[in-house]
Amino acid sequence: MLNIITYDMKSGDKDVINMIFSHLPIADGCISFHDLKHEDLNIENMNAIFAIGKVSIRMVARSLIKAGKIGQSTFVGNDIYNKKSKFLFMNASVSISEIMTSQENKEFIWDKVKTVVEYYNDIFLDIEDSDGLKVKDQEDIKVKDIEDIGTSKYNSAEMLNLLFDKINLSDPGLMKSLSKYDKFILNTSSGDLVVYPTNRIPDKEEEFFITLKDLIVLLKFSDILDVETIMLSRGDGAINK
Repeated sequence: MLNIITYDMKSGDKDVINMIFSHLPIADGCISFHDLKHEDLNIENMNAIFAIGKVSIRMVARSLIKAGKIGQSTFVGNDIYNKKSKFLFMNASVSISEIMTSQENKEFIWDKVKTVVEYYNDIFLDIEDSDGLKVKDQEDIKVKDIEDIGTSKYNSAEMLNLLFDKINLSDPGLMKSLSKYDKFILNTSSGDLVVYPTNRIPDKEEEFFITLKDLIVLLKFSDILDVETIMLSRGDGAINK
């Protein structure tokens, strides 16, 4: 049994994890969920653990050290895979609620889950039991398949060029002159982005939007750090960057 251990699991968290695992070759009934905030677990008796979230990782590590299953010098956060002793301790430092907040988190958790399933099957699945277990629908599910609909990725160079076409960023009175306008739109190849010159943003804006001040800051950082794309996501009436 692969024991997925969390701390303070929220409504819908289990569905998110089950959805990700559903794309991978793991037999039905092999996954068990546990919440350390509400359960007193016998962790030392478990031989396949996937801890999600920093709190659960620390709690699991302490229990395993106390039980002598891992050494005291083991760095908290390390993945442990031992086929000979049939023991697996994998972890993901992001919480379940953070998984869908960025492309980086989605790619990280997808790689983690793929590795967990690979190791679990290698250690605990007999050859005859593995017949017919394949990744569903295609050989390698792309990360975009677990993306939510509330995000959009923009090419930073394209956005910067469009911004230069729209306005003169060197104008010292830029903000004052733009304040008379409600908004303007950058029509990018990834989709439209509504830019508000001021912080006066309607509560029910349905398109992806950002203030001009925030956009300039983002583009400056993207240029400094040589970032090619910027992902924006809707959340509570604002853009999460």
